[in-house]
Amino acid sequence: MSAFQVIIWDNSGLRSVHDAPDRSDALRLAKRARTLINRTVKVADCFGSTHHWTRSQSASMNQWNACAVADEFFS
Repeated sequence: MSAFQVIIWDNSGLRSVHDAPDRSDALRLAKRARTLINRTVKVADCFGSTHHWTRSQSASMNQWNACAVADEFFS
């Protein structure tokens, strides 16, 4: 298992997981995944989710929202 995983849910609800060797590669992959065909993108390490983005299916443009990750508030 690699250090980071990028977890992607597409508009139909299909989940896919892609491994990344480090944080910068994971963030780069997550940025490429934030397209109109996907709905949710997360970056996770062995401790849980570190970054989370969502897009409303009703949005006509490629507009993404960064979501809070619980660990940010309890660290």
